[in-house]
Amino acid sequence: MKKTFIIRLIALMAFHIVLVLQAHAKVEYLNLGHSLMHKKDSIPAELNLSSNAWTVFGEDGSVQFSDETIRLISDSEYRLSRYPEVYNALQVPELLDKGDISFALWTIINIYKIHPEQVRVIAFKLADHGIQGMHYLNAFYTYAFADPEVMDFADTGVPALGHPQVLEEKLLSCRILAAYTDKVIDVRDGDK
Repeated sequence: MKKTFIIRLIALMAFHIVLVLQAHAKVEYLNLGHSLMHKKDSIPAELNLSSNAWTVFGEDGSVQFSDETIRLISDSEYRLSRYPEVYNALQVPELLDKGDISFALWTIINIYKIHPEQVRVIAFKLADHGIQGMHYLNAFYTYAFADPEVMDFADTGVPALGHPQVLEEKLLSCRILAAYTDKVIDVRDGDK
């Protein structure tokens, strides 16, 4: 059953990658994920997933999940502690101060729909500090598929896509922020 979920997850991610690559044709491949590393032996063997520091989508269609993504999917206590009930822009500076850039961007993706003007200002400032569109994609692919607002984790612990419309809304916010950030950088760099 877990292998079936992983296959479905890879298929869904591949679909989204096609959409993202269409929007960002200049990207040859995407290194996606979170820099937090965990021991390989902390990943349940029955998941049959290889781990590394980044979720990587290879040019050949292969997927390697980041340690953070695998931990979020496999550790329910960690997952519940990681996702807040309400996302708030005030969380972003604290996350950035702790070096948790991916989750700070995930927070921004989640508040974009409610506060687009406020988020655009934050994204503009982050672009001046080196955040690029691909960083938003990193955050999306690291956190979206373990998000309790998107996935249903049954009593068995096997995740299932429960709310595809929420996933699509978050992907749209991610794509808008990635495109906006890249445009800000292009305009800024064009002035130099």
